[in-house]
Amino acid sequence: MVQSVVERAKWNIGDRIQVGFIESAKCLLLRSVSDADGFKLAYANTRKKTGGRVFCNAFIRNYLSTIIALPKRSITPIFFKGSDWHVALLLEPIDWRTEEFSKTGSNALSKDAVGVYKLLGNGEVVLRIGEGKIRDRINAHLQDSRFAPPTVKSFRYVILADSVDSQLME
Repeated sequence: MVQSVVERAKWNIGDRIQVGFIESAKCLLLRSVSDADGFKLAYANTRKKTGGRVFCNAFIRNYLSTIIALPKRSITPIFFKGSDWHVALLLEPIDWRTEEFSKTGSNALSKDAVGVYKLLGNGEVVLRIGEGKIRDRINAHLQDSRFAPPTVKSFRYVILADSVDSQLME
């Protein structure tokens, strides 16, 4: 990670870093904690003493490298506000699915599908982002006059494992 990411997350070299992973979205979550096992922050460039490298060779070797082709470059960090997590790194683009904003589009979803959705207007402008049981949420928006067609044209969604993952991804 570049120095600006380390500074914005308010991390110090030697900090213990807890790593979370949302497998269905290929997203790493990072935060500094006092009691994390195995992960540590070190300088990315030891000669210039800049940047940061979170490392735990066992995790990379035994788990992450089997899911993601490493090393990835140019990953834009996402900084959280009001969350226990400090930084998220999307290791692959999110595989958004698109449906027409209608009862037919809503019915294409499983009743129990949990995840994140985006309501899209003209030119695919994002009008709203939400999370939860996607079908229920879309049906509720269909009843809301603020989102009535033609204001909203379609919606995109990604299904995640559970509501905790959905809240973080939102």
